[in-house]
Amino acid sequence: MPSTSTSKKESAQLVHEKSFLSREKADHYYARLESELPWGPFSWVPGTKPLKQLVYFYDVQEQHVRPNACLDELIQLVETTYHTKSIVTWCNLFRDSNDLIDWHQDQYGMSLYVLSFGASRPVEIRPYNWSALLTSDGSPTQTLSLAHGDLYHWNKQFDANHQHRVPASGEDGKRISILVLGHPIGSNVNPEKLQTDTMSPVYTGQCNSNNCQGFLGPAKATMTNAERKCQTCGNKYRYDSW
Repeated sequence: MPSTSTSKKESAQLVHEKSFLSREKADHYYARLESELPWGPFSWVPGTKPLKQLVYFYDVQEQHVRPNACLDELIQLVETTYHTKSIVTWCNLFRDSNDLIDWHQDQYGMSLYVLSFGASRPVEIRPYNWSALLTSDGSPTQTLSLAHGDLYHWNKQFDANHQHRVPASGEDGKRISILVLGHPIGSNVNPEKLQTDTMSPVYTGQCNSNNCQGFLGPAKATMTNAERKCQTCGNKYRYDSW
């Protein structure tokens, strides 16, 4: 567990907490996550090629309908350690070293906390702003070597100015990553608004305009808001961060 208070501050841009969980606890949670979560393929747009890894999306609605004690314990641990309020959790299962996630931004206007279980994998990071686009060759400028039981986190400002990826490399074997997105406790957040917005199309990824039920594309975001567009009817959904 982290021992310095500075590592828990919301102002921290990027922090890698090695051995955040002991080997025994990491083994315990890995076994439960692998066997208990309903892992499956996921495509942002129906009919297109699914993501390389298997995924599970755990929002407030899912938490009420299908609560998972293992995920709830990990979410509570992150909330207690970093004085944050979890909004939504995204889970990845990499079946081997060939499963990957390409360059992207999470861009939901929240801080990100990622727990790693199983095989060690690198996470590569690069600047993503006009200066970087004009002067950089696109290569990663930072690499985190994430081991079993590690955690890394960054705030929304860091995410807004960087991209990251999990390349097809590293130790061969299964890896699970649990991404907890949240806001710091004490920020100007309305708890009722949190519950409502978490179940909004921006988070669930499905359009609710005139029962369209189409799927939303990736978020296009700035420092203060995110927008997703329905791939079927074109309706736009905007999320204003606090």
